[in-house]
Amino acid sequence: MERRKFRLKGILLYSLLFLVACLIIFIPFYSRSLSTVWEIDGVGQYYPAFLYIGQYIRDFLSTGKFASFDLRIAMGEDVFSALNYYGLGDPLNIIAVFSNKSNGVALFSFMFFLRLYLAGLAFILYAKYMKLNEKLIPYGAFVYICSGYTFCACMMYIQFLSPLIFFPLLLLACEKFFKERKWLLMVIVGAYASLCTMYLFYYAALFLVPYALIRTWFIHSDKAVAKKIISMVLDCAMCALAAIIGIVVTFPVLYPSLKGMLISERAGGDIAKILLSPTNYRPRRHNTIQFIKGFLPTYDDGVFFFHEIPVIAYIAVILLFVSFFVFKNKTNRNKQLIIAVIVGCLLYTMPITNIVFSGFVEGFSYDRWIFMLEFVFAIVFIQVAEDLIELKAVNKERAYNLTGLAAIANVIIIGFILYEFAGADFRNAFIKNDEVGKYVDSPVNYSETSNDSLTNINGRPENVQMINDYYGLTFWLSVVNPNMQKIADKLPILNSQGFVDQRMFGLENSKVRESLAGVKYYLRHDNENFPDSYVLKEKVDFYGEEWEIYENPDVLPLCFAYEKNFYNNDFEKAYYDEDEEVIKKAVKAENVTYSDDLITCNINLDKDSVVLLSIPYSDGWSVTIDDTPVKVYNSSIYYIAVDAIKGSHTIRYSYSAYR
Repeated sequence: MERRKFRLKGILLYSLLFLVACLIIFIPFYSRSLSTVWEIDGVGQYYPAFLYIGQYIRDFLSTGKFASFDLRIAMGEDVFSALNYYGLGDPLNIIAVFSNKSNGVALFSFMFFLRLYLAGLAFILYAKYMKLNEKLIPYGAFVYICSGYTFCACMMYIQFLSPLIFFPLLLLACEKFFKERKWLLMVIVGAYASLCTMYLFYYAALFLVPYALIRTWFIHSDKAVAKKIISMVLDCAMCALAAIIGIVVTFPVLYPSLKGMLISERAGGDIAKILLSPTNYRPRRHNTIQFIKGFLPTYDDGVFFFHEIPVIAYIAVILLFVSFFVFKNKTNRNKQLIIAVIVGCLLYTMPITNIVFSGFVEGFSYDRWIFMLEFVFAIVFIQVAEDLIELKAVNKERAYNLTGLAAIANVIIIGFILYEFAGADFRNAFIKNDEVGKYVDSPVNYSETSNDSLTNINGRPENVQMINDYYGLTFWLSVVNPNMQKIADKLPILNSQGFVDQRMFGLENSKVRESLAGVKYYLRHDNENFPDSYVLKEKVDFYGEEWEIYENPDVLPLCFAYEKNFYNNDFEKAYYDEDEEVIKKAVKAENVTYSDDLITCNINLDKDSVVLLSIPYSDGWSVTIDDTPVKVYNSSIYYIAVDAIKGSHTIRYSYSAYR
């Protein structure tokens, strides 16, 4: 009973300090009415995804069905493949069901602070199980959750907070299994982590390997070497099996998201070559210097700075080494911490670490895994503080309180300085609360085109169409259909700028490409250029600015066809050379309808033809012509294609994420 009271007291202390710290650290935001929506990826990706997820859950609650495919995402995309990276599947995002454009900003900010708070609680649960000093655990939680990773990376990419929550829980589940043979927690946490996002779960799973090896080596320290190794292998294998069971439980969400990840450009190259390259294992001077100065709260022209760790944690690490090597304080716990720190710091300096953590994609420099090293430093802080206080302090209670206050003051100062002074540019990169609306709203909502179905609309910021109920061409997604990426890569202007990965900003106002993509309307602002043949339909007032809506008179429906001889010999050249004759030669389908994962149309062909659907090809599609299954293939412009013989046909396109 006494232990339960003390545990509750520690959580209450942490909760109170968390509230105080947030009130102080984020003064630069409150005082300027800034939201937590970053003006780049925040408003372009994470915030629209958050609103979409809320609507997606509401649709499920009203219909009882999850749609697998949505034309409103990019040029038509698998829902879970595209949005699992942004938290579609994350149990915490059930709160998004209450979001709308009116309260979305407030709820989005709430989710940031909720996740940050829960990350600290997860740390506390692990630390208590490991029997660390309960008076210092709440302060250690702040060392873990208050760093450059959270103040910068997680502010830009809110979903990056998810692994801060499930990582300590995964370690706790390992301990439960190693010590008590209780496997249920690992199953549950494995399922939770894979639901949050497989991309970030991959990071945590990699760290579990050295963690499990270090822990099982010391847990079985009383055994002979041979028996110890056997016990280690069995423990790690059985623990991994429990995690795999949890992952398998999430298969309906996991499969499409994992499939999308593996076929996207985020999947790596030659794994064997990368692993066997000696240069990837040589510590780099730049990484080492960056790590050494990592306690400084800096912001350098938008460059990611995930590595800032509270200076009090650095001091604790230095004292750990002094205690261990000078004063010979070689307890088993200190031995494990020394190994963890050395391994972690060494990994930070080697290129192989970022390559592996980036899915074996060379060239990535993101140290998004740094929170795991920060976790180790937080544990070191608690252990070293306890050792010093118990060794020297006369009034131990006062010493514990002063140490805790020093830790809290350290993280508050780092956060406040970052946002108010050193990070002034970073602070100004967030949108004001009352201005977010115009970024996620659309002039379409103020026009007569709102209910015009099955049409693409060009000319607004990326991803805005998926929360405004129309189909568009602009997108920016971290995981995209590779054929959609190929379409973007073929655009000469953007491709020449080298800035087309994972994104598209329309089809460069090419009448041929836009007509074949089904672009019926173009939204024009500030005298932007567009094809001359487009006809002005209406003008609308959008947040005090005038927008013009132009109509494309030559637009094709989603489904159209070309006679085989023309398709095989002239179609691709005419398309990329922007020959408008290619529009005139198309045979238009009629009665095109779209509902969830099904598209149907009727078409009358005078000759044997190739029928195209203006959606990037993927193997999730199956097609029937007059109820007879036909082969689906990738067209020369990366659209879905089928062969059809002369005559009138009814064509049905159905999508499943599990093909």
